[in-house]
Amino acid sequence: MSTEIVSVNALSKSFGPIKAINNISFTVNKGEVVGILGPNGSGKTTTLAIMLGVKHATDGSYSWFGEKGTADTNKRIGALLEVPHFYPYLSLERNLKTTALARGKGLTDIDRVLQRVGLYERRKTSFQTLSLGMKQRLAIAATMLGDPEVLVLDEPANGLDPEGIAEIRELILDEAKRGKTIIMASHILDEVEKVCSHVVILKNGKCLASGRVGALLTETPKVLVEAPEIESLINFFESNEGYTIAERTGNQLIIGIKDGSNSTALNRRLFESGITLSRLEPKRKTLEEQFLELVKKG
Repeated sequence: MSTEIVSVNALSKSFGPIKAINNISFTVNKGEVVGILGPNGSGKTTTLAIMLGVKHATDGSYSWFGEKGTADTNKRIGALLEVPHFYPYLSLERNLKTTALARGKGLTDIDRVLQRVGLYERRKTSFQTLSLGMKQRLAIAATMLGDPEVLVLDEPANGLDPEGIAEIRELILDEAKRGKTIIMASHILDEVEKVCSHVVILKNGKCLASGRVGALLTETPKVLVEAPEIESLINFFESNEGYTIAERTGNQLIIGIKDGSNSTALNRRLFESGITLSRLEPKRKTLEEQFLELVKKG
């Protein structure tokens, strides 16, 4: 049975004539990793800022753990909305002590969070010596002080190189395995697909779609097929109603399978028809392709 962590209901926010977000609704349940996905200016950060009480909504409401956001509910949330202010010449340990005292978290959790993000051995090192990936891991460590139930991360991999992005990805996946509920805003579609169980897709402040990543990617199965006798291949698909030709490039076809069969059955039918394939490869629509379709339609 799912336990609702946060509910967002018809949330809107206007800045003068500009509607930053417009009638957004979604829920997040315990243990889910939810990606709020959209291009820059789509309303991701504004949505998170309202949920965290940093900004006030023009219309709509939200609740955490079944109640309106309060100081008590905020203690159960660790948020990275803006990069915390770290002092360049202070050690990682002292920087986190400063952050913990400012947030009323106490000092007993610092070693644990440094170990969680893989920076414990660097705890005496000054902040200015860290790579961008390490600095972002320290920022996430600051959100983990006090071991909150929920982590809210705004663009946690923004500006990082591939190695830094991989570091943050592994950290988020590790926290998810520990049962944390994680809400992250991102425009890096590939990372959302690798990390998130659910997604909320925004464009121009509106919610285009939300749900499980797998459900959003459900579509007619497609396969890439290639054969030396391309005309025989085309004739086969044009004379069989269970298939559609979605795309052709040279001797390759992208085929939609409508009759519920799979690529193995297709390969057998082609062989029985005297057609030998030189290539057969399942084609799965990526979240990026689905996102671009939704944005175009939206």
